[in-house]
Amino acid sequence: MITDISTYEEGVNAWKLGVDIVGTTMSGYTSYTPKMDGPDYELVRRLKETVDIPVIGEGRVHSPQQAVEMLDAGAFAVVVGGAITRPLEIAQRFIRAVEGR
Repeated sequence: MITDISTYEEGVNAWKLGVDIVGTTMSGYTSYTPKMDGPDYELVRRLKETVDIPVIGEGRVHSPQQAVEMLDAGAFAVVVGGAITRPLEIAQRFIRAVEGR
């Protein structure tokens, strides 16, 4: 069984309850977690140091470099969603980068 979590405490509790995998999917998307522009690398790191089950890095992974950073933080695997499924968001990231140079 896999569960999506938003905080370190949720991840540890899910592990203690016997889940097989935790995913950081909800970090930054709940009312009680800080909103972030990028992935929650620290959550992945902390969970990986504590639990002995795979941690899936998910949430706001917008570039290959961020996916690599998630793996470097200890993620077993990385989910890339909106970075490849939302053309408008992809185009807007390119526009902001070009305009900001």
